[in-house]
Amino acid sequence: FVFTSGQLGIIPDTGALAHSMAAQTVQALENVVSVLKSADLALTNVVKTTCFLKNMEDFSLFNEIYSQYFKDHKPARSCFAVAQLPKDALVEIEVIAIDNGHTALLKTCGERYGKDVHTVLFPIDIQST
Repeated sequence: FVFTSGQLGIIPDTGALAHSMAAQTVQALENVVSVLKSADLALTNVVKTTCFLKNMEDFSLFNEIYSQYFKDHKPARSCFAVAQLPKDALVEIEVIAIDNGHTALLKTCGERYGKDVHTVLFPIDIQST
């Protein structure tokens, strides 16, 4: 598994925050993509995201942009409104991703339990000894 730190909408070349909610969301997601790429992973490897918004009224805009990145891949997601983010950012995104060798295991678990693959991350069979 790869657990990322929260990614803000910071532009790597300048260190400055992008100027708007939409721009910060795009940049935060691009930063997530970059972190995953450094581990030879992609957004399709993400099994869970945690998203923090400065204002929940921005959720619709955030979700529209988020959906463009994740398309048909729908990792489990939690989204919270928070009082303040580092650097007074408007959005922060952290992810948990699984390496390519384990995606087949998740698919098998999902098929076994008849649920979306991301609903059943860690199925455990408890057997009596």
